[in-house]
Amino acid sequence: MPSYESQKDFDIFKHLARCMYARAVDVATLTDRDLRSIQIRLQKLTQRGYLAWIPSPYNTDEHVYYLTQLGWDKTLEMGATDYEVKANREKRDGHMKHDLQLTRLYVALYRILGERIARWSQLTRSRKERYGNGPQDKVNTDAVFSVRLDDGGYAIVLVEIENQKGIKESLNKLRAHCRFAQSKAFRKKFGDNPCLSLLLKENDERLTNVLKAAHEDDELATRMFLLATYKEPTTYRTPVDFETRTWGFQDLAALV
Repeated sequence: MPSYESQKDFDIFKHLARCMYARAVDVATLTDRDLRSIQIRLQKLTQRGYLAWIPSPYNTDEHVYYLTQLGWDKTLEMGATDYEVKANREKRDGHMKHDLQLTRLYVALYRILGERIARWSQLTRSRKERYGNGPQDKVNTDAVFSVRLDDGGYAIVLVEIENQKGIKESLNKLRAHCRFAQSKAFRKKFGDNPCLSLLLKENDERLTNVLKAAHEDDELATRMFLLATYKEPTTYRTPVDFETRTWGFQDLAALV
């Protein structure tokens, strides 16, 4: 590894490969480094062609960084990712708020779990899968990650971030997650690892509406589903007991 690619640079590449888009403050939090030093390093990596940036949708003076093709190639060479990636940006800038919400979730979870997050991917190859022959027998999540359990095994977590007002689409996604987790396609891809489904809704009212409907559905009334709001993305309620308690990733042993 060339001398300028320190372990600190490795961490920058690793986290950008995972969350795809990040502000300097996100990278500083993930790497536990001073914000100013991260801003300088991101600028240098941009000058070298590894990164590019677009303005934040919340503050046009703030940069949102992402890997270029050269950056993805270097990330693979460094061992910070297992995948060869063609860096065609899949989403329009209009989706950036959604993408940054995913980044906020990743940062919040990483602060709790750290390197227990063994893998996190928002790449299409990781998050899109068919589990049957029917037209609706598929999942297309926003992200997929694995978290290491205390017994040395792993739990697979399917992630969805939604801003729809109704409940129909949310319930359809939860049902697809449930059926995927029970399918041969899931076992082929993830082995016998348990599966959880993490769904974020924009506010508590929308969240509660989904929880109530899932509670009344025999297929969905399970602790496989962890639902939270954008504001509190690591405090979860399940369709089973949403009126009486909350859960967190410190409760993984009880959830899986």
